[in-house]
Amino acid sequence: MCKNCYDKVHPKFNNAKDHKIVDIKQVGVSIGVRNLDFINIKCKDHTSQSCCIFCSNCDELTCPSCITKGHDGHAFVEIKEAYNMKVEWLKNRKENLEMNRKTLDDGQRKLNQITDSENSNCQKTIQDIQHQKDALKREVDKYALKLIEEVNINMTNIRDSISKEEKNVVIRRQKVENNLKTSEEMLTTMDMSFFCQNADILKSLDYKEKESMVFFCVIKICCYKMMEIIIN
Repeated sequence: MCKNCYDKVHPKFNNAKDHKIVDIKQVGVSIGVRNLDFINIKCKDHTSQSCCIFCSNCDELTCPSCITKGHDGHAFVEIKEAYNMKVEWLKNRKENLEMNRKTLDDGQRKLNQITDSENSNCQKTIQDIQHQKDALKREVDKYALKLIEEVNINMTNIRDSISKEEKNVVIRRQKVENNLKTSEEMLTTMDMSFFCQNADILKSLDYKEKESMVFFCVIKICCYKMMEIIIN
């Protein structure tokens, strides 16, 4: 019965005070022992006879016919005594099983705790990796923007230099054309005074051409440097 029946319902029955109430776990153990019939237990091999004793060697109930046919020299105990021994063994076995179950339950709880802990650590590690990934990406993007800015600045400088040089080339080209005309006139002139006054024009022209080649080399170097920045 439940606690409510025990406290409120059962006391209302007649002679309830003479009743004995025991724990349900003891049913069939303490009370059952007193009510068990150890006399009228039919033999499984000789159904017309009842078992009268328990063979310890064969671990089975026996009737008189069994004793005379297959248990010569065996040790025997009373059926009740054998029952009590088996009950004690079952109790011990039950306690061991309960202890084993508790051990297994404790082990399962620890495994669950380890699983939860490892799952938590795994999630944290993944989050840390994601944060590092984002941080690295920001740094890479920042560095890439810096390189692009440097390349644009270098390219602007190169363009300005080229534009400036193009203007100088136009001016020098005009001078070259003038000097070339003068050179042709010198080669055909019969006026020695004109020839002597303009004799150094070829040297001046040669120097200007060398100066122009040096400038173009500088521009090429700047272009190479810009490519190194992009590649590295």
